[in-house]
Amino acid sequence: MVLRLHTTIKAEHHDVGAVVEHWCPGGMTTPLHVQPEDYEAIYGLEGEVTFFADAQSVSLSPGSYIYVPAGTAHAWRGDSDQARVLTLTTSEHADWFRAAGEPARERALPPPGPLDIEKCNAASEITTSSCSEMLPPEGPAT
Repeated sequence: MVLRLHTTIKAEHHDVGAVVEHWCPGGMTTPLHVQPEDYEAIYGLEGEVTFFADAQSVSLSPGSYIYVPAGTAHAWRGDSDQARVLTLTTSEHADWFRAAGEPARERALPPPGPLDIEKCNAASEITTSSCSEMLPPEGPAT
């Protein structure tokens, strides 16, 4: 398991993009990363999430929305016991989730564990765009 969250690709059309649901436990944090070619428009469904982008933090709760333009270094953290967000993104980004993830055996949150950064990087190498570039904790090189 790469990011320790349950991801479901709800709808996809190559010309338009993909709708992806992320369901995460509290405390789950993504590494700082950037999608050079892929935007993310994120809508809060359940619980509280904090997004970190451009040296700012933004709280996302049910009914709120954030847009992360392509090329923006960002990360996010589940702040409540569990949280769900709906993401509109590119089909190439959905391909990255398929490559990085594993089919779920049931609708349940995965067990706690470390991030598999090697699998994240491998997924980026095999998808059609360099979808997710994991960045060091200090951020992108300048």
